[in-house]
Amino acid sequence: MLSTCLMQAVLVDQLEMVVYECRSLERLLSLACLPLQPHLDTAEPQPEEK
Repeated sequence: MLSTCLMQAVLVDQLEMVVYECRSLERLLSLACLPLQPHLDTAEPQPEEK
């Protein structure tokens, strides 16, 4: 299961958190953009990850 999830991974550079009024998506109350620090793991995979 874990290997399947890793194969479908997507790199992201920012997250956005949005808050809408009640259950209606018509009125946006707030939006916060959270930039992520770029980090790419260049290490070789462990034997159990291959």
